[in-house]
Amino acid sequence: RLTFLPFQLLFVSPFLVPVWIAGLLWLLRRGPGRRFRLLGWGYLALVAVCLLTAAKGYYAAGYYPLLVAAGGVAIEGWLTTRARRGLLIAATVAAGAGSAFFTLPLVPERTLPSTPIAAVNEDAIESIGWPRFVDTIARVYRSLRPTERRRAVIFTGNYGEAGAVERFGPSRGLPRAYSGHNSFALFGRPPDDAAPVVVVGVDRRYLGTFLAGCRPAARIDNGVGVDNEEQGKIVWLCRRPRESWRRLWPRLHHLDA
Repeated sequence: RLTFLPFQLLFVSPFLVPVWIAGLLWLLRRGPGRRFRLLGWGYLALVAVCLLTAAKGYYAAGYYPLLVAAGGVAIEGWLTTRARRGLLIAATVAAGAGSAFFTLPLVPERTLPSTPIAAVNEDAIESIGWPRFVDTIARVYRSLRPTERRRAVIFTGNYGEAGAVERFGPSRGLPRAYSGHNSFALFGRPPDDAAPVVVVGVDRRYLGTFLAGCRPAARIDNGVGVDNEEQGKIVWLCRRPRESWRRLWPRLHHLDA
């Protein structure tokens, strides 16, 4: 909750905060924006809900294109001089440069953790080493006999790991990944006869509650020494689920960050 409101000042860019705040005021005040007032109150209601529920900072992100657009209308009459127009152009260029620095892969992987990017954009850290991550899973998968590979599945502890397999797995001959994490669980569960299971991102104690015959088969190394969530995790190879996937799946569904 303490970081939610300050993060809103960073999300579009500190340089463009005056634009979207002008847009919000334009929506709420009497005048041309009055017919869109519900949209302005909608933003305030969303922020209130996010604060009450301790939501992540980016949960209000979808509103900012609307507020920036409204801000463009609100400040149009203010852009009457060359100096003011130049100020807006400079702010927009600075905002674009900042966004590129924090979101695009411009900084070498090895030095990324020592920059402010790691604090602002956690996903930049978490996606480092994804190709090597999937390569490791692929080596475990290919170690199975051909008859086993036809029925084998990949199960991951979170949706980011499953997304990495979805992105890089097809070129490596991997089947789709399954995960019970958040709404990724709604994309489907493994077939009831699916086994063996290649598992990553799940600790040994939890693993034993729903899979049998598990052994460590590999360890994740992103190759650049970045300490993200996957670094050093074990890839497990398990012979079979303890019950049918149909019965297990509701218990494997978990909602967390």
